[in-house]
Amino acid sequence: MTRLGIENIEIHEDDDSHFWNLVNIDGAWYHFDTTKGWGTERFLWTDAQMDAYEYDNGTYGVIRYNWDHSKYPATP
Repeated sequence: MTRLGIENIEIHEDDDSHFWNLVNIDGAWYHFDTTKGWGTERFLWTDAQMDAYEYDNGTYGVIRYNWDHSKYPATP
């Protein structure tokens, strides 16, 4: 994202098991996770969409996003 000139912040889950980016598009922040194999792509998602996301991958059980919201800009 940085090489493309898109302002971004890397988000780390509370246990550092996963990370993704917040990107600033037209003055608003959105989640951008390029991880494949979690059931769907998560591009330009809001905090509410990330909080509601659950995926049961069968091997590791239900996957949810878990991060300290207070450390990052809020999405629309």
